[in-house]
Amino acid sequence: MSDDVAVYVGPISVPDAGFMAWQTFAEMIFAETDFYKRPARRAHRVVRQVIDPYYDFDEPPEFYRYLLAPASVVRKRLLIQGYTPEHCERA
Repeated sequence: MSDDVAVYVGPISVPDAGFMAWQTFAEMIFAETDFYKRPARRAHRVVRQVIDPYYDFDEPPEFYRYLLAPASVVRKRLLIQGYTPEHCERA
């Protein structure tokens, strides 16, 4: 997997994401309650679809670990940090 960070809110790219380590950016927009560790059969369907192609195996991993939050919540968290739609479009 890549260490590149790209974050979009709809079609708008969030500026500065590419300059931060992914851990820093993740801590800025996700809360501890957004972290999930689920057995493969209980992991979010979209998470499995995105993660599985990165592995070269016949069986899925035993557990999936991922950050997941509603887009509306992430948008609010970005707004608090000053990433308004206007700021993002200008950048």
